[in-house]
Amino acid sequence: VNVVAQVAGVKRWLLFPPADAKLLGETRLPFEDASTFMVRDPLAGNLPVGCRPFEATLEPLDVLFVPRHWVHAVECVSPWSLSINQWLDAPGDAEERVQEGAARCLASPLLEGAPEAWWLNPGEELFDVEANAANLQASLCAAAGLELSSGPR
Repeated sequence: VNVVAQVAGVKRWLLFPPADAKLLGETRLPFEDASTFMVRDPLAGNLPVGCRPFEATLEPLDVLFVPRHWVHAVECVSPWSLSINQWLDAPGDAEERVQEGAARCLASPLLEGAPEAWWLNPGEELFDVEANAANLQASLCAAAGLELSSGPR
């Protein structure tokens, strides 16, 4: 989950419950839970029938709770703004990390030398097989409540 504090300026938020994601043409990257791309721009106002976003205008000192998997679109409606986000652990996070780790192990080799730059999220980094396997192992141990050993003793 995400908590957003508006420090300066004003931002308009549209939040869509998970059921609206398909109506918007939502696409998630296979191993990147935080970024979502949509076929339709919700800020353009041309929303599909049945979409019912919650709208919030954040002004200085306002705080917004963004639930897991709620698609959102944000625009600055003042000349500039400053927000601070804090991701908080929530039930189910450990299982999500295992799924993301497994997806990274499968998808990363396919994306090496991707023919189009847009195949990756801007700023996204591909890790090698060893790093992905180590991340998956750590995620599995965390989900099972086990400590990751540093190797044979």
